[in-house]
Amino acid sequence: MEDEHSGVEAGDRSYGADGYEAADEREWHEDDETDGRRRNFAPLLLFAVPAVVILVLLGLLFGDDLFGADHPFGDSRACAGSDTPLVPALQSQGIGLPAVVKGLHYATHEENTQAPDGVRFTAFFTSTRQAMEDYLRQQRLVAPDQAGDPRTDAYGNSLDGGDIGVPQAQCGTGQITGDFASIPKSLNGSEQLTVSVERTALGIDARPRVLITISG
Repeated sequence: MEDEHSGVEAGDRSYGADGYEAADEREWHEDDETDGRRRNFAPLLLFAVPAVVILVLLGLLFGDDLFGADHPFGDSRACAGSDTPLVPALQSQGIGLPAVVKGLHYATHEENTQAPDGVRFTAFFTSTRQAMEDYLRQQRLVAPDQAGDPRTDAYGNSLDGGDIGVPQAQCGTGQITGDFASIPKSLNGSEQLTVSVERTALGIDARPRVLITISG
C-alpha cells in the first residue's frame, strides 16, 4: 500500500514528504515571483511613461529647431532665403564672431544681387560684456581704451545708434530697442561691417544683444 505522505499522487492531489500539497506550494512560489517582478518594473514605468510624453511634446513644439527642418543647409539658425552657410560667409569677409554667442540667427545673401537694402550678411545674438570688449579690440573696431564703453570712433564721430527694431532680412525673435553703439568698419573697400551692441550708461550691457551686418 502506498504511503499517503510518500510524494506520490493520492487521487487528484500530490503531497510532499512533509504532508503539504506540492501543487499549492508551487503555485505560491510562482505568485510570489510574479509579484516581485511587478514590483521591480513599477519604478521604471513611473519614469519611462512621463519621459516618452515629454519627448513627444518637445518634438511637436521644437522639431524644426531641433532638427533644422525647413531651414537652409539644415541649420536651424539660418534664415529662409540664405544662400551661404555661416562659416564660409564669415571667412569670405575675414571676420569672426565673439567667443560667447547665444541664440544666434543669421541671414546671408552673398550670391543674391537682390539682397534686401544691400545687406549681404546679418547676425543677431546675445553675448557677454567681456566677450564683446575682446571682440571689438580683436576686430579693431574701436580704440583699445574705448572697448568697454564705445561712444566715439577713432575720428571722434558719435557711435550712438537709433532704434533699429527688428533687423532687416532677419528671422527669429530679437531686437535692440534701447541704447546701443553702432560701430562701422570698412571691408574690402566697397563693403561695410557694422556692429551694433547694447549698452547702458556704464558701458556695454552685462548680457548685450548684438547685431552684426555687412552691406555694400
